[in-house]
Amino acid sequence: MKRIMTCMAAMLLMAVMGGVASYGQTDKELAKQQKAILKEVKKSAKMKAKEDKKDGWKAAKGSEPLEVQYRNYFLRKRNAGQKDYVVGEQEATQSTYSSARSIALTRARVEVASLIEEKLLREQKEKRGDVQTSRTDVGGMSRNEQKTKTLVDQTLHRCEIVLEMYREYADRVEFHIGISYDMSIAYDAVDNISDK
Repeated sequence: MKRIMTCMAAMLLMAVMGGVASYGQTDKELAKQQKAILKEVKKSAKMKAKEDKKDGWKAAKGSEPLEVQYRNYFLRKRNAGQKDYVVGEQEATQSTYSSARSIALTRARVEVASLIEEKLLREQKEKRGDVQTSRTDVGGMSRNEQKTKTLVDQTLHRCEIVLEMYREYADRVEFHIGISYDMSIAYDAVDNISDK
């Protein structure tokens, strides 16, 4: 198990350090910065996992230990790797494990969908030169904006679960879930819609 954890940490470090040097940074400076971020994330993940275990939280059945889950979650939340992620998390309390998990996952997907939609619509408006980015102007949606909304709804199954834990009470189960979505998938799909 320890060997698997070491391999995963090495792969994660390679992914984090694989970013392209930008803003005139040398490879050495970028590697140093990425190493500092990874060190900070590992420390935060360890503290958060320890705190949650004290509060009675357990890693979900069949998932990685809480510390590893938090490390992956925090890296995605910070967008410390090469990809741009949208991250959402939700909780649900129900009488059974499966129903609590299902409700928490659905809520998290709704949260991520709204974040993706907001981000894509804001970028479309910026491309068109609109300065107002209010989401209340639904009546004036363009055809591309409607297609974007549909696209987001259709691609929610591509969300990846990066954090799942639960704690049990006498008569109920509380489930906490965190998911991420790779925005490059949404950007590619929007580009395909725009080209048609």
